[in-house]
Amino acid sequence: MAIVEAIAISQEAIKSRPYLIPITLVLLAYFVLQRWNSSWNTKGIPLVGSSNSYYVFPKVRSALDWFMNGGTILTEGYRKYSDQIFQIPSTDRILYVLPPQYLSEIKDLPEHVANASRATSDFFMGAWNRQDYADAIVIAATLDIDIFGHPTIDTVKTQFIAKIGEQIGPIKYECDHGLEQNFACYGDWTPISPHPKVLSTVAQMVARAIVGPEICRNPHWISAVVNYSLGVFHASAILKLTPSLLRPTVWLLMPYTWQIQNQRRNIRKIIYPEIQQRQREYVEKPDAFAAKEKASIDWLIEKSPQEEATLSMMSHRITGISFGSTHTTSNFVTNCIYDLAAYFHQYATELREEIDREIPDINNVTNASLAKLWKLDSFMKESQRLHPTALLSVNRKIESEFSLSDGHVMKPETYISFAGGDMSRSEAYYPHANDFDGFRYYRMRVDPKENHNGLQLTSSYEGSLHFGHGRFMCPGRFMGSAVSKLVLIGLLQRYDLSVREGEGRPENLGFADSCFPNPKAKILIRDRRT
Repeated sequence: MAIVEAIAISQEAIKSRPYLIPITLVLLAYFVLQRWNSSWNTKGIPLVGSSNSYYVFPKVRSALDWFMNGGTILTEGYRKYSDQIFQIPSTDRILYVLPPQYLSEIKDLPEHVANASRATSDFFMGAWNRQDYADAIVIAATLDIDIFGHPTIDTVKTQFIAKIGEQIGPIKYECDHGLEQNFACYGDWTPISPHPKVLSTVAQMVARAIVGPEICRNPHWISAVVNYSLGVFHASAILKLTPSLLRPTVWLLMPYTWQIQNQRRNIRKIIYPEIQQRQREYVEKPDAFAAKEKASIDWLIEKSPQEEATLSMMSHRITGISFGSTHTTSNFVTNCIYDLAAYFHQYATELREEIDREIPDINNVTNASLAKLWKLDSFMKESQRLHPTALLSVNRKIESEFSLSDGHVMKPETYISFAGGDMSRSEAYYPHANDFDGFRYYRMRVDPKENHNGLQLTSSYEGSLHFGHGRFMCPGRFMGSAVSKLVLIGLLQRYDLSVREGEGRPENLGFADSCFPNPKAKILIRDRRT
């Protein structure tokens, strides 16, 4: 009763004094900014990117600088503190960047100490609950931790590592269909934006492996997966810029929340009947189930304990696998296409000769034949080196306190990373590190004097951390590599590429440590003439 009376009194006060509304909003904004502007938790660790010239809300403005100019700030920190730990003025976490000498200590730490999946989930502002936000009852999720449960990881490792050879034929079939549907005949040089076409093709290829031939060409499925992923990216970016006290409110009000929820509903409508059918087949016809072409759904059915084999959880995890496979791969392929267009006359002939030599029957591509394309592999790894999808690598959330070898103590609820983007452009690892050299890794692999560890696209070392490093490297990297190679092979067989006259390679876009190809950038394309 007292609450009702208080609300009534407040309403009367606002009616009689309308100026209270803007004053209240200003005071609330000031309070939130002050809370957000609490001192950095540096503990003697240098902080990069903050400026002493900011007298008003210096923490807020430094954090916004990180969001807008993350690449510049990371490079500043890496150059200034190349052998020291430094802190990033992140908008949403305590984030320490470690120098390379700690890599061997971090890469294989167990999950209960330093967790890679939780770092990924939290990067996308994965989930909130009552514990996190006191009185706010918000159970929200962009990419929450349940997606990364052991059945998901076991499925990806089995299907995309141990059984990767079985995936090549089906995804090659979808690649050919997708390229025919999304690209046209181009009699003369024609400007196109390749990213949307690549995204649609990759989404279809990935869907063949994840949900099978029955669904992979369903336009409603492709649309739902693509738009769910876009919603996650946009929502997480906005939430990173939002003070923690306001995130529950912003989550409820922003349109990307509804985009995520709507696309999840669309995904469930399509996938629920398929899950139910395959679960029945798994129980009633085990021999037929074991003999057929298996998609991720089937592996999840096999590997999920009974309490986790619900329709909602299965759908949730299928959505997560689709998210992790589709956009990262399509962005990588687009980066490779931009580099291929910029340096086409320098590399296309040798790449085509290698493809013809190692895959004489293009309708019979195998994982083994893809592995023989050392020049193409090198070209793609060089593109990734200069244009990674993230500038921070080997990301971990600290779950249990531990000490580094020199005595630095890492506390729970903090985050650690390595400056993978700057390390891959460092002269310490590569001569002429800022130059694009498409066959750099090929020459290193054929040179008997070189250390050959980490020179393949899917492998890693200190100078190449873009798939992670050690025990928790991205388990889907082999699938991503195969999909990417098949798309590039298909384009090289069909088309010539170039950049528009007077223009170079399209510039990438980014925020914080994220980096991605400009989806609207145009290149020139024509039917192959050589």
